[in-house]
Amino acid sequence: MRLLLVEDDRLLAEGLTSQLEKAGFSVDTTHTAREATQLAEQEGYRAVVLDLGLPDGNGLDVLRKWRANRISFPVLILTARGDWQDKVNGLK
Repeated sequence: MRLLLVEDDRLLAEGLTSQLEKAGFSVDTTHTAREATQLAEQEGYRAVVLDLGLPDGNGLDVLRKWRANRISFPVLILTARGDWQDKVNGLK
């Protein structure tokens, strides 16, 4: 299964990629909202692990763009944010 990992913390991204690959996944990694938006439109991912805090944008905005363009793979949101409103917005 081919996954997209969107995470700006390079150390965390490397660790997650390593573990996902050990579990049998093929993982493409990006560190920016811009590249994540482009990759999702060009590639056929089965799922995405998406960080909300990206250096060039908000992960929720990226997700909204995907959905507006009818890109509908499952998304696992990864964030250090603890605010309940962020959780609600992610579920919407």
